[in-house]
Amino acid sequence: MRIHHIGLRCRREADADRFYGDLLGLEKTDGGSVPPPLMRQLFGIDRAIDKRNYAGAGLVFEIFLVDGAGEASDRVAHVCLDVADPDALAERARAMGFAVVRAPKGEGFVTFVEDADGHRFEIKKG
Repeated sequence: MRIHHIGLRCRREADADRFYGDLLGLEKTDGGSVPPPLMRQLFGIDRAIDKRNYAGAGLVFEIFLVDGAGEASDRVAHVCLDVADPDALAERARAMGFAVVRAPKGEGFVTFVEDADGHRFEIKKG
């Protein structure tokens, strides 16, 4: 298992560029917008959210540009793990009583597991 990426929020892209690009020396690699249906299913946010990725030296930060303050803006925070068998891990998590959130995306699914304190872990095949 290894960390695939870390998802965080930032209010302004210029601030993200300054911190992740200028300070940490990471390259802004791509971006895009996460559509409302996926944001709703995964994070309980009823609107599209833009995101930017900053990468370098085996590290990727997925930065969600959420300008509002409050509980909804913090829901996007997560750690993404590469695992050998995401379906088996999700089933084991369900059997152990941990919340599993799964939403269709393209040809596949996006899957999150929550620990007992509500921290979210996205799981992908490594």
